[in-house]
Amino acid sequence: MRRVLLALSLTLIALPASAQIRDQNWTNCTTSNDPDTSIAGCTTLIQSGQETVSADIATTYEDRAIAYGQKGLWDQAILDLSKVIALQPDNADAYYDRCVGYGSKELWDRAIADCSQAIALKPDYVTAYNNRALCYNAKGLYDLAIADENHALSLNPRDYVFNVYFNRGNSYAAKGLYDQAIADYTAAISLKPDFAVAYADRGRVYEAKGLHDQAVADYRATLKLVSSGSEEAQDAQAGLKRLGAAP
Repeated sequence: MRRVLLALSLTLIALPASAQIRDQNWTNCTTSNDPDTSIAGCTTLIQSGQETVSADIATTYEDRAIAYGQKGLWDQAILDLSKVIALQPDNADAYYDRCVGYGSKELWDRAIADCSQAIALKPDYVTAYNNRALCYNAKGLYDLAIADENHALSLNPRDYVFNVYFNRGNSYAAKGLYDQAIADYTAAISLKPDFAVAYADRGRVYEAKGLHDQAVADYRATLKLVSSGSEEAQDAQAGLKRLGAAP
């Protein structure tokens, strides 16, 4: 009981102003949902030189990198993640996040290398397998992509599984394996009924197979789920036009 009372009494002691400011910047850096607020807090901490613990320094760079990524500032994100990796070479998340950054810049080989390193450090890293598969797809290496997607599914990714089915559907479609693609798109839609792009892509596969009615139904379903003028809406409208069907 005495220890509890002592701990409670210590929390009543006011922190120095500098410590309060540091704590506010730390909160902004590591917990804010607003990327600009996070970037400002992390940058202040980095420039202050007050962080002396290696793990804390890495955290400020990593969280700033995530915020940069949310804003699409991939060069800055990659630079910060490289600093994290220099400090923590066993940080699987930093390699994965840099994989996403390189992939967003269409630097596929660098992205594949980083996702591969993330997997080496964390063999059950479902999203790393899935993102490496996306990079393989972009390079036309569909068999490698399918192998990664199969492995991701074997890890029982739960909330993420619809994305893996969708991406494997794209791999099968690219190989002309339309029945397998349709099965995977259908699985993705069953798990996420508002998955507009899965309807659109399944519609394209149905169209390629000459299944007019099914393609029309999927294109129309896409239009119900997306805003007019969006890329998905334009693709669905173009598909309906090709098929001579009304929206």
